[in-house]
Amino acid sequence: MNLSVDKAYILLTQLGAPPRLMRHAQMVSEAAEILISHFSTIGLEFDAQLVRLGCILHDAGKILYPEELEKEGTQHTTAGYGLLVKHRIDPQIADFCISHEHWQTDSASLETLMVALADKLWKGKRHPQLEEFIIKQISATTEQDFWTLFVKCDEVFEAIAESAPQRLARSV
Repeated sequence: MNLSVDKAYILLTQLGAPPRLMRHAQMVSEAAEILISHFSTIGLEFDAQLVRLGCILHDAGKILYPEELEKEGTQHTTAGYGLLVKHRIDPQIADFCISHEHWQTDSASLETLMVALADKLWKGKRHPQLEEFIIKQISATTEQDFWTLFVKCDEVFEAIAESAPQRLARSV
């Protein structure tokens, strides 16, 4: 993968991302870095760079649908995928535009789940179904006890969510 974090931010800027979208990418990325660090310490193998790029680019479609920065909507998902592929971004990376909203499939990668979770936790929103889904996948992948992982992960998820007010204050 030849796309760097810096180049991903530059691409968003070149595509016309408003400051609010750029800030959102940064806030989601902050939450993801905590997840990356934690998951690395429990022996989980994953592509941290792919997670970082997914966090930055997952809402690229909101450049085309800026109203979805203010209100719920899903038009940005497929639009973002198309926009990124049009600009020669690897479809695996572009897919985060869709998969961060549609993670509830058995084929969802760990990286997809991490981006989806970071996109919730950065603003203090806990999502029990997503959290349980990711812990089950980690348990199956690492052959570690689900409940032991649950306790460890829940502490990290809660810490990210509890620090949301500081992130939210910086996101405006």
